[in-house]
Amino acid sequence: MHEYPQKSVCAEKASWVKQIRDSFHLPHLGILHYSGDQCVGGAEFVPSLAVPYPVPKGDKMAFLTCSFLSDEVADYRTAPLRKLEEELPGLGFSELIAVVSEDVVFPNGTLKWFLDRGYRDLGEVYFEERDFARQHLVKKEL
Repeated sequence: MHEYPQKSVCAEKASWVKQIRDSFHLPHLGILHYSGDQCVGGAEFVPSLAVPYPVPKGDKMAFLTCSFLSDEVADYRTAPLRKLEEELPGLGFSELIAVVSEDVVFPNGTLKWFLDRGYRDLGEVYFEERDFARQHLVKKEL
């Protein structure tokens, strides 16, 4: 078994995620999409109040941290995002915000993909230098 350094990025993220889940008394922070026994996609969130970025925050607002797909042909992103949107109101959230790109899939998908699914474009955002992508903040009322 390989031992990882205590301060590895993955270990730090795992600790941060557990702290958020416990602090906000949440049963989970996302939905995974499986095909057989293989994880092929998913949608993860945190309460916006826990987000270190300068985004709108509120106790009823969730922030999509990751909407990932793992296949260039099949859409493994829509189902977990839709399921997450259905579950968030039961967890106390009425809005979901996300950072998306105009033309590339990083960080969560393209602006058009989110607009086609009922999200509203709140405008361009700048969190850190991203020469490869113009990013926007999007929001959906749940």
